[in-house]
Amino acid sequence: MTGVRVFLAQRSQTAVHHAIYHSEVFFTAGIVVLVSEVVKNLDKVGALIAALPTVTLLTLFWLYFEGHSAEKITNHAWYAFWYVIPTLPMFAAFPVLVQRFGFWGAIAFSILITVLFFNAFALILRRFTIDLMRAYSSDRFGYCASALVVVCRQFANIR
Repeated sequence: MTGVRVFLAQRSQTAVHHAIYHSEVFFTAGIVVLVSEVVKNLDKVGALIAALPTVTLLTLFWLYFEGHSAEKITNHAWYAFWYVIPTLPMFAAFPVLVQRFGFWGAIAFSILITVLFFNAFALILRRFTIDLMRAYSSDRFGYCASALVVVCRQFANIR
């Protein structure tokens, strides 16, 4: 009988975990859809909402809600700040690129610009002991790949 109770308790915890995860996904997706709907009617308001650090704030909220350490949460905010800066040239270049190369060409060049600026920015910051590339070292790559697999499995369980 005790084995059955343990099994049911574990099953209940798994169900709660899945419910929380699914609510995170749907709530976050809802925010993205809301922003895209606002953009369709009000360019400036939609851009303002999109420019807000919505994804970062949601991530900080979910990390806190899931019980992650204060160090983990502050690290996320710290690196998000530094990762925004090298993306800014892409936003300035995109309007010119889309007129010259069309939408898909502008997207491709924007990605290239962001990668180049990010790498240059990371090299500059390394001189000031801020290592943006640390998360991409070989030991962390396996962890990132594992996290991606977990997310894919979660989405597969939704069906």
